[in-house]
Amino acid sequence: MKTLKYIIHTGAILAGILMLSCNSDKPGPAPEPEHKQLSDFTGYYYEGDNGFGTTTLDMHLYNGTYDPLNLSFSGDYEHLSISTFNTLSTFEDVDLETGDYTVKATIDGTPRSIVMGEGADVSNVGLSYYKTRSASGEAAYIITGGTLTVVKEGDAYTLTAEFICTDVAGGAEATMKFKYEGEVNSKFINVPMEMDDYEEFKADDTLRFLRDGMEPVFNLDGGHMFYRDNGALLGSANLKVGYAAPDGLTFYMIEWQGGTSAGYKGGAQIRTQDGVSPLYSLAVVQYENGIVWLVYKASADAPEQFAVQEWL
Repeated sequence: MKTLKYIIHTGAILAGILMLSCNSDKPGPAPEPEHKQLSDFTGYYYEGDNGFGTTTLDMHLYNGTYDPLNLSFSGDYEHLSISTFNTLSTFEDVDLETGDYTVKATIDGTPRSIVMGEGADVSNVGLSYYKTRSASGEAAYIITGGTLTVVKEGDAYTLTAEFICTDVAGGAEATMKFKYEGEVNSKFINVPMEMDDYEEFKADDTLRFLRDGMEPVFNLDGGHMFYRDNGALLGSANLKVGYAAPDGLTFYMIEWQGGTSAGYKGGAQIRTQDGVSPLYSLAVVQYENGIVWLVYKASADAPEQFAVQEWL
């Protein structure tokens, strides 16, 4: 009888050990991703007639040495660029609204817009992305889903985000969390534009670049190579139109974010062989039959410049 009890007891122990062994092979719950803490903030407001009576705010949250003039980083960095729509109607009232924002698809599907609450899909908003560079290499992600929460106490903001980020290189998705705590100081740029002021310009669909102080460049002249890009050239996700000399050593590229719908655009800049320069303003004044009409200025006091180009 003692032998039987010993066998039963030993069998129970062995069964328990076996169960523990099996359970130890099962993966545990995936750890919650930690917030990437970002220490610095630069923002730009854009106001224009985008059909929604709203104001666009591009926010740059980052760690690293940032050159706002050339929109570039030196050395290692982390950079979260968020383009949002605020439900504000006048420039004087612009402020970063508190509450929850949702990443949604735009009217034409891409890029994504980040809007307050469950707001309507919109088209005049820039691409939101996360980029990083370190000793282990560089990576770039497009934000394709998730939420952003904005809280304010006094003059201090807390921005907490949980985004679905799609790797630009490989297409893999990952959930990333970000956090910023501090002041939100944004620059006001892009004075509202009356689109009807450009009727004569919009009536002519000749493909061309009209730059102040320079001879016009016409696509049909054959002296240049012309480019239009939806975010693949020059390591930039911006939309682009431009031209280059036949040898490719000199070039001129207009870049912006926010699609081809009429209105002001964020992230506007000029890229040449000498570097990148931000624009004071850029607007699409017309998009029709696969052609985009652009009006842009290098500074508040600079003359307007124009471009008419085919789009993808």
